[in-house]
Amino acid sequence: MTLALRLRVAGFAAVFVSGCGSANVIDADRSPQRFRQFPHQVATPPAVAQSTPQPGTPLLTTPTPTPAPTATPTPAPTAAPVSIAGAWPAYNGPFQKPIPPNPAVLANSVAIITKEFVQGCGSPTCGPEAGWITTGPPNEQWDYGHPVYFAKNTDPLYTIACDHDPATYHCTSIEGDRIRVPAYAKPAGGTDGHLAVVTPDGQSEYDFWQAQPLPGTGGTLHASSGRKYVIGGPGVAPQGWTQDQGCAVNLCSAISQGLVRAEEINAGAINHAIFMISACTNGGGVPPAPQPGGDGFCAGPDTMPRGSRVWLAMSDAEIDALAAPPYQTVLMKALAHYGAFNGDAGGVGLGFQSPDGMGSYVAGKVDPWVTIANTYGFATVPDGRRIFEWMPASVDLIQRLKVLQPTCQNQGTC
Repeated sequence: MTLALRLRVAGFAAVFVSGCGSANVIDADRSPQRFRQFPHQVATPPAVAQSTPQPGTPLLTTPTPTPAPTATPTPAPTAAPVSIAGAWPAYNGPFQKPIPPNPAVLANSVAIITKEFVQGCGSPTCGPEAGWITTGPPNEQWDYGHPVYFAKNTDPLYTIACDHDPATYHCTSIEGDRIRVPAYAKPAGGTDGHLAVVTPDGQSEYDFWQAQPLPGTGGTLHASSGRKYVIGGPGVAPQGWTQDQGCAVNLCSAISQGLVRAEEINAGAINHAIFMISACTNGGGVPPAPQPGGDGFCAGPDTMPRGSRVWLAMSDAEIDALAAPPYQTVLMKALAHYGAFNGDAGGVGLGFQSPDGMGSYVAGKVDPWVTIANTYGFATVPDGRRIFEWMPASVDLIQRLKVLQPTCQNQGTC
């Protein structure tokens, strides 16, 4: 399942969108025409989206509040990553660095955020739109999510060949590597065809862009580009990394990094920055992006390059005072403590990424985000989508979202 944050203002704040199908428009496509087909017909979510579970319903626990006197987040120590076979990849780089006290904000931050709304939905005061998740089989045509699979030593063996678009893209850093891939694994169904595979020993993650359907029996894994990441390392390509060497997303970071996972919502904390998609990326790049270049749908000074970091300037006390449902509180505190990195171009406004529900669906498992939707009684519309919002409408995102100046914090060197 893909999960997105659709930002809007003027009394409607931000919408947190999740789904295997329609919502995956938050991820980058090399064709901007795709985003014009994003469904906008859903009305403001009914009040049930903000409901509290009834007694006896499994609760998503709220983290213990840590009041702060100002909107400046207090950095928390970063735990040393541990690589365990089958465990979610743990990195130690820019995504794991808390935003420091009194971060430096770009002078034109308000103009940048405003332009994101104008580019994404046609107005700096976007009207009411609801987010949704898809509870049935993924709509593969619009699946631009980030599926992550965990291989075992008994899984089929594949040889990597980045030959799908050899005139344009390559992956010299992993070309010819042999990896295990679960027999049921499928790339995301949209044209980006994202795919991530964690090796059986839990030490490495292989990421692919435009991965082609796999036979399930081994052979050749065909893709346009890709890269290997050592789990426990920074999780981003070093400065100067080139397109020929290979990447799977514009930021050249590990696909599993920065995703908003249902398990984190249930645990009451997201201890990392979030991977963000921008409708108005300008094609440039600042650290941790390895170099300028990549997709860009906007030009001019009031736009964001890849690698830009966005911060929700709210203290824990302010967030707690909203008395929002726990799933909203957890995400808002993550944005206040760690922020989000602009990692890809596309979508309708600003978007966040979650693990693609394709991974759960093809493995015969229930997507944990669907369980959250059931717990909180998200409203269901006739086509099966579940409607909800992620932030109270009282939050002024034009003023509260800040674009930070690139610093050593972005590079993970301080």
